[in-house]
Formats: sequence, C-alpha cells, structure tokens
Amino acid sequence: MAIEILDTKAEMIAAAVKENLTVAAKKKANPLDGAIAAIKAAIADGHRFETKEMDVFIEAMLHVLPPHEREWFREIATMNQVPLWQALWAQYRRANELSMAPSLILDPDWEAYGVRDLGTLHCEWCHEPFEPMNAGQRWCSNRCGGKAEMAAKRAAEAVVEESKHGDTV
Repeated sequence: MAIEILDTKAEMIAAAVKENLTVAAKKKANPLDGAIAAIKAAIADGHRFETKEMDVFIEAMLHVLPPHEREWFREIATMNQVPLWQALWAQYRRANELSMAPSLILDPDWEAYGVRDLGTLHCEWCHEPFEPMNAGQRWCSNRCGGKAEMAAKRAAEAVVEESKHGDTV
C-alpha cells in the first residue's frame, strides 16, 4: 500500500512538473515583444513614423492575405509609385468616399489570429441569446432574419397602402 501511495505521489509530481513545463513553454517570450513595446512607447510619445517604418508594419500585416493578393497589393503601390502604407490608406479612403468603408469584407481565416470576440447577443426577432458569427449580426439564424425581413417588408407595404388612401401613419 505504501508503494502504491508513493507511485501515485510520484505520478502527481511528474504531472505537475510536466504541466509547469508546458505552461512555461507557452509563456516563452515572443522575440517581437521588445519591438512591440518600443513601438507602443513611440506611439505614446507622439513619434511620427517615417515611410520606411510604416512599410515594415504593412509588410507584417500582409502575411494574412493569400500570396496572390499580397502581390496584387504590392503591384498597386508600384503602379501608383507610392509606399505600401499610402496604398493601404488610399484604398481605405476610396472605400470611404464610395460609402463602402463601414461594409467590411472579412476573411474567415483571420479568425485564427484571435482578433475578434463578438460576445453574446440577443436575437432582434426571437430575443434568444446567440454567439454571432459576423460583426453586425442581428439575428440568431437565417430563419429569424427571414421573418424579420418579411415583417419589415409587410410594414413598408402597409405604409405605402395607407399613403395611397390618404391615411396618416
């Protein structure tokens, strides 16, 4: 019995050591942590970044795009003879000018970078809680979205019909 207890304690100690090593490995410092801290400090100090610095930031972000889109983006900058950062913001400004900036086109693969947690919302139709798949999602399902859309359509038709008869809403 004493040997079994020792074996169990040894297993527990081994498991604890393994867990601590796993946690330590996960907490291993990212080689970019110092650079990120320096960039954040520069931002806080009001540093005005130069083109060469901003282009490095853009290159760091381009890795989330498929290779052909990265090349397309670089080609746009080259064709227009502007740095990468100007090409990015010019695209944003164009989208804003065309009233398209709020309509983001997100790539589902970006979720792997853990940048979005939309939290729990309540469906605007059935009022049940749900985990949204997209920013701006208002309904828990296509069914509820369809019901809400039909209700809105009927309400709009009723307003049109009432206005034909001179009734006020």
